[in-house]
Amino acid sequence: MATGKDLNPSYLRERGRHSDGQRFRFQNFAQRVAAVDIDVHHRLTADDMAEWRREAGEEEAEEARPFAMQTLERWVELNQTGQFTAFRTELSPMLLSVPLMLHRQDAIFEALHRHLTGVSTEALPPMLELATALAVDLRQEFYPRFAPLLGALGRLLGSSAEDVARVEAVFTAAAYLLKYLLRQLLADLPAALAAYAPLLSHPKQHVRDFAAESFSYLLRRLPRASLPAALPATLLPQIGCSSNLDSGIALLLFHTVRGLSQRFHSRTPEAARAARCSRRSA
Repeated sequence: MATGKDLNPSYLRERGRHSDGQRFRFQNFAQRVAAVDIDVHHRLTADDMAEWRREAGEEEAEEARPFAMQTLERWVELNQTGQFTAFRTELSPMLLSVPLMLHRQDAIFEALHRHLTGVSTEALPPMLELATALAVDLRQEFYPRFAPLLGALGRLLGSSAEDVARVEAVFTAAAYLLKYLLRQLLADLPAALAAYAPLLSHPKQHVRDFAAESFSYLLRRLPRASLPAALPATLLPQIGCSSNLDSGIALLLFHTVRGLSQRFHSRTPEAARAARCSRRSA
């Protein structure tokens, strides 16, 4: 009779040399946090998919369907929780077309915020993915909703910051919002950082670190010539507000200059000069 070790693919592949024969391995909290990946900027995005469809010559009718509706339908078989089913039932009639979404956007966001209140971790991913899909469909009309939605994301972590799956879902959604709203956020960077401040000043350091990692994407996308002036103007209003926020800003600067393979990012010289200016002015 086959044993657990015999059925373990890793054990069979390695012939037991580098495997303990166990299908699952316990990870402590620090290991689970370290395994979280919120780098969405090297993944296939909604914009990439739309471009691929155009090149592939897919039906125009499919492209005309809102990305939010496509996202909602994709989760029908993947998530059968009661909370998501109720969410989908209420939202889907308002997502039939982009003009309808623009007309019903107040009702859409009221329902989104209401369903996010008290949502379970199991039902959370499709709801947050729908929120980011709304940013794709509504574009500049979505921007006034960014700060309130970010506040809702912060509240999701209020007493659940130790729930790694919840933290990953929240910051993956936040990273996609930053990517899809890049142009609007760069044009109003101090306001964007002010909206992000509750996450950057969270009592838990791993939450501050994820907030800093996601927001650093904006700072690295600043034009090189404008970074020395824009960075102090963005950071100075927040420096000194609280020790946790100062810690979050320090992490933000770290992730801004952090490159691949233990190297510095190309924006490091400008960011370092701007950071020195911020420190002298603080």
